[in-house]
Amino acid sequence: MSFAASALDSLINRFGNVTTPFSVELPSGERRDVGQGKAEFQLSLRNDRALKAVSSLDEGDIAE
Repeated sequence: MSFAASALDSLINRFGNVTTPFSVELPSGERRDVGQGKAEFQLSLRNDRALKAVSSLDEGDIAE
């Protein structure tokens, strides 16, 4: 498992139960489904900077 996948799994575990299922695409193209059922949207993280921003949960970093 890559560092990015491990970091994403940790982030998903922090959220707990997700009511709106979605998928996350990592910079490597690997995809993770979050929640139960068909994904209603996809979050594409294009580089490690994007992964770090999402992992921080800092809205300013995510928006940038």
